[in-house]
Amino acid sequence: MTHRGGFEEVQRGLNSYDIKDVPPLDIALKRQIPIRIFPPGTTPAYSNYGTTLAAYIVQRVSGEPFDAYAQRHIFTPAGMVRSSLSQRLPIDLQSLVANGYGRGSGKPTRLELNSFWPAGGMSASGVDMGRFMIAHLDHGGVLLRPETARQMHDTILKAIPPLNGMALGFYEQNINGRRALSHAGDTLTFHSQLWLLPDDNVGIYMSMNAAGTDKVSGPIRSYLFDAFADRYFPFDQKDGRVDAATAKAHARMMVGTYNKTRRLENSFLKAMELSSQIKVGLDAQGGLLVKAAPGLAGQPRTWIEIAPFVWRDSMSKTRLAAQVENGKVVRFGLDSSSPYLLFEPAPWYLSSAWLTPALLVSLVTLFLTALSWPIVALVRRRYGVQPMLTIAQWRAYRSTRGFAGLAIALLVCWLWFSSVLLGDFSSMNGELDWALIALQVATPLVLTGLFGAALWNAGLTWRRGGGRFAKGWSLVLIVNAAILLWIAIGFHLIGFSVNF
Repeated sequence: MTHRGGFEEVQRGLNSYDIKDVPPLDIALKRQIPIRIFPPGTTPAYSNYGTTLAAYIVQRVSGEPFDAYAQRHIFTPAGMVRSSLSQRLPIDLQSLVANGYGRGSGKPTRLELNSFWPAGGMSASGVDMGRFMIAHLDHGGVLLRPETARQMHDTILKAIPPLNGMALGFYEQNINGRRALSHAGDTLTFHSQLWLLPDDNVGIYMSMNAAGTDKVSGPIRSYLFDAFADRYFPFDQKDGRVDAATAKAHARMMVGTYNKTRRLENSFLKAMELSSQIKVGLDAQGGLLVKAAPGLAGQPRTWIEIAPFVWRDSMSKTRLAAQVENGKVVRFGLDSSSPYLLFEPAPWYLSSAWLTPALLVSLVTLFLTALSWPIVALVRRRYGVQPMLTIAQWRAYRSTRGFAGLAIALLVCWLWFSSVLLGDFSSMNGELDWALIALQVATPLVLTGLFGAALWNAGLTWRRGGGRFAKGWSLVLIVNAAILLWIAIGFHLIGFSVNF
């Protein structure tokens, strides 16, 4: 309930448009048990699997399917007559379902279904969500005993004080000196959030049926809540200030590349980190530049250090804070997400700061190497020039160029596979396993073959008096082949499992 189970993320079979792809709850949980990448209780990392596991415990203990349990113990007592957790919606609710959109100007998408539906598969009306909020604002109301409601609302775990912490199910979004509890939910097309201000007897709920450009639905929600609080609960924020020299020193300590604690760690989808790791740098004034939290219009925020290793955005209420141990930043978080997600330094050997440009250079090098074979052959044929190579050198030359072409083709196939998989989450139910298996077999064969051919080619080139350019290029090929092989190993493109 506090998202500290330590699980890595699970994507396989999570979303679908077809009810036949939604298995019973026990099968959904047992078909792929995620690896624990953190010791339990230590690290917030939002987990749909963990929430669904909690629902399955309720189902096992009560002896009642969880969707029926929720209907009987939550929806009916609260008067939520237009709410359901069933992925096969009751007939009387089907005509009320709103359309979802990738972008508001696009065509509507099909209704999304969820295998981990206790964590994100509820359908409800705004009126029903109002009834749900009223129950919680009424010290549990018809849903919970007052002491249970207090336990749920007041059990707060803070990963990085003074940032917001996690309650049981809810999480803090404190604002303007007031206590606020919240929970958000995002599918591909629907983006919703609920806020409770228990001490003020106020609740807010909003839902959008499109993500918008650059996932602007998230910043819009934050902006609405900030504006609502400023309108009805004005507050004179008095922050401290860290001196300029110390602020610049602390900002320099933050510079680096970070991974989210909520991540895919042990499957080929870890390769997405090559483009999704969070970069922290310095702006022109030596202050923090964090790409993980752009403003409403996508602009970079200006962070002002208000206490040691605590910053606030100059144009909003958002805070950022870091945990420092032995003079090193070990993790940082943002107020909006710190209850369930933090950022930790990526290990240098898997940092996209150098691996991504190295990958791009390797691809260009291999492309030129593969392309040089037919071009040089045509030039020699045009001028009637025979290559001055031994049979072994000629074979090494052709092997290197051939494997370079295969490596390029292999990476193109990985890109195609990933784009199809991520472009339609309903394809994550096993339909593309044949392609994944083929790629997992081909990747070690092609990349080890490339590395071996590059070593063979370099050895012959250096021993048999190749030209300066040929010698240098042969070494470049070895380095590039090693980089590709390292990326494939480190990001699990070489593997023997179809789980992800």
